[in-house]
Amino acid sequence: MANKIIGAKNVADNVLLIRNLSVNQNETRVKKLLLERISLSGICRVLDVSLTWLLDFIEQVYDRTDEQLNFSQVEFSEELEIICLEADELWSFVQNKANKQWIWLVA
Repeated sequence: MANKIIGAKNVADNVLLIRNLSVNQNETRVKKLLLERISLSGICRVLDVSLTWLLDFIEQVYDRTDEQLNFSQVEFSEELEIICLEADELWSFVQNKANKQWIWLVA
């Protein structure tokens, strides 16, 4: 009988554990949704979080991000030549769908 009784401390600990798990899941989901460029109001609606919480979370993530982001600027050199190309593709069926033909245009 004593094994079936759960102390108030254990219940409170379990509730806190469940809340922490759901917060961590929401944070992971928010990061994924932000990478997909979902609107902030859309994230709030889907995850049922407030805009204030979301903005605070984004600020925390931004503060934890390195300033450098492993970026190094290329030194300017007169030898550096920049060429811009634009490529386009076109494909069509010739006589049947199994005979797919591709045309590539580079300008």
